[in-house]
Amino acid sequence: MSSELTFTWIALGILAVTVAVRAIIVQTTKSQQHQVFLFWQRVGLPMGSQRINDSLRRRLHRSANATLLGGVAGGMLAVGIYVFTHTSGLPFNFMWLVALPAVIIGATVLDVALTVRDSLFGRQPDAPRMARLEAVGLRDYMSPKRLYAAPLLLVLAAAMAVAGLVLGATGAIDSGAFSRGPALPFLLAAAVVLGLCVVMARKILEQPQPAADTLELAWDDAIRADVLRKLGVLASVMAWLAVSAAGLGILDGLGATAAANMGTALGQMLSTWGYFAVILTYTHGSSLSWFQQRLWPNFTLVPAGPSPDTGGQEQGHTGTQGQGQS
Repeated sequence: MSSELTFTWIALGILAVTVAVRAIIVQTTKSQQHQVFLFWQRVGLPMGSQRINDSLRRRLHRSANATLLGGVAGGMLAVGIYVFTHTSGLPFNFMWLVALPAVIIGATVLDVALTVRDSLFGRQPDAPRMARLEAVGLRDYMSPKRLYAAPLLLVLAAAMAVAGLVLGATGAIDSGAFSRGPALPFLLAAAVVLGLCVVMARKILEQPQPAADTLELAWDDAIRADVLRKLGVLASVMAWLAVSAAGLGILDGLGATAAANMGTALGQMLSTWGYFAVILTYTHGSSLSWFQQRLWPNFTLVPAGPSPDTGGQEQGHTGTQGQGQS
């Protein structure tokens, strides 16, 4: 066994141990309550009652398990492809265009399926429901830049793919190298993922929201916003990977020259930076509080909140949304 292959399997073993440790930690009550505390901080809604705290803890726990299990399934698929194709080392294209999409898709799909199947406060037939006076849409849960990031990136990927085909047709680059590359298949995959994300988002918005009062409905909206955010991350990452694949395909078509090799190295670096930029777009700022500004602007958050370790506290809240119970 070569030293490169040995290093690769050692890296995979370390990753497997890390995942196993993470799987154990998320089962502890302290970890689950800490997740509630962090979620509460980012959402900006009052906790209100122990019932809400406990429901959130169970829901976030199930979400963490689903994300972990889906990510592991995607990782195992990537490892299977790695072994089947006899890939040596950990090449950039494999990690970027195979392993990363497999893990992200697996982690997101199971979490979204959990949301479609269940709600924060259960879906018993006799459960009370708060009636909204106005219909809600994706714009109420995601800011414009997050809502349109994936479609705009997909348009950019399509434009770069067309540019690659034109450059190949004119002889400016090796058309065969570009056509054999992952640019066109990845563009198709990103388009399919975006379409599926839109369908799943609409499905989520159609789901009933059992809630005993307006605060419970607001917290159910918080879970909706979080899942829709994850769909946005998936669609945008896939679209960005399509942009990267098209750009790297064009650079590969230039041939093995010093300038082309330098351009490929720069392209790989920009691809990595772009990926982190997409992630930051969906995890910072108002990524989890946009819905609160749009749908529940009158709720007033008092200083007390859920304990990060031991459980929720009773917490007052003010504010109404002009909604009634049905």
